[in-house]
Amino acid sequence: MTEFLRPEGRTDQSAGILGEARGLLPEVLDCMHCGLCLEQCATYRESGAEDRSPRGRLFVMRAVDEGRLTAQQAEPSLSSCLQCRACEPVCPSKVNYHGILEQYFAKLPPQLAPQTSPIVWWLSTTTRVHQLGRVGRWLRQSGLAKVLGAFPPRAMQQGLAALPQSATVSRWSSQSHVPAMGHERARVSLMLGCLEREWFGPVLDDLVDVLKWQGVTVRMPKQPACCGAFAGHAGDAMTGRQQAQDMLQALQQDDHLDAILVSSAGCHAWLHEFDPAARVMEPMAFLATLGLRGALQAVPQIAALQEACHQRNVGDGFEATRTLLQAVPELTLVADPEAELCCGAGGATFLREPEQAQDLGRRKHQALCQDNPDVLLSSNPGCRMQLQASQGSSPKPLAILHPIQMLWRALKPR
Repeated sequence: MTEFLRPEGRTDQSAGILGEARGLLPEVLDCMHCGLCLEQCATYRESGAEDRSPRGRLFVMRAVDEGRLTAQQAEPSLSSCLQCRACEPVCPSKVNYHGILEQYFAKLPPQLAPQTSPIVWWLSTTTRVHQLGRVGRWLRQSGLAKVLGAFPPRAMQQGLAALPQSATVSRWSSQSHVPAMGHERARVSLMLGCLEREWFGPVLDDLVDVLKWQGVTVRMPKQPACCGAFAGHAGDAMTGRQQAQDMLQALQQDDHLDAILVSSAGCHAWLHEFDPAARVMEPMAFLATLGLRGALQAVPQIAALQEACHQRNVGDGFEATRTLLQAVPELTLVADPEAELCCGAGGATFLREPEQAQDLGRRKHQALCQDNPDVLLSSNPGCRMQLQASQGSSPKPLAILHPIQMLWRALKPR
């Protein structure tokens, strides 16, 4: 495929497979071939292959647009992209990589579009999300996940290994209302999420407790099953955008809200794209802005803090997370020595590319565990699942928590 990656000379003016002559993806030409994105790209660092880099993928899309490469030939290169967006902040030309990729998938003829991940179907309705949640919890609690995980295919092995060790549904559901304790300092709307509520229930439970104790009234209005991040990540931008708009409309029905809180870093980053009023916030960023009340109690542990890609490259919550946790007495916070590299989850990419996910997940887990931490912290459920899978059959698996859970340990009355 390398002959298609660095085309020289005059661009072919004939209509390509995407419909227009060179006009569909004009931003591809902004790439200067400088290569600054390469060291930030986890798939390139792991494979060393040019077509597994942002620069290479841009030219693969250009080759398809100009008819020099078929969509089928391009599919392995593009489907392996984790869409972590680590390439965008370092690009001197400010190439809108994720926007180009979204345009590309949107313009492909239906028969050539990538197959939608089954996960998108499961997350399309509340009923299916509840069913998926129950199946996942049963597989883990019954021990069947471990048994089935010994058999191929690799995608099933990776998916079963990623199931949270203690998958638990949240005690909160749509149309719940939790009043502030004492004087009301703020009022928020909380997105419950899909997998966050079904498998990471303690995250939402601890978040609501923190907010309540900090004088925040929490509303959980009736809301759609998914915010659209999974669909957008899988190449179905139209579905993803519609789900995002539906979610935001459901969450902002109260005119007196101070913020819309989203505990999942990936979902926060996705909704952030559709929130011109900037009301969508990561919980730790919101709490840092509000200011904590009450004394923080000692938590004598070493915690390795993973910087979720979308939090690092798109969102706004990581500095607040680090600042709040550094204030906890006796808590030693260890930074990720390879923070720029994705853990390999990439939405549902870890199911499409299980070998890649396994390699990158192990690398991330080893990097985080260099200082022998007691606990791993991550704001994204997909990253926590990937870290869970990467622990394998370790005789001493580490607890993997959301940072808000560590903050609640320091705030919780004893």
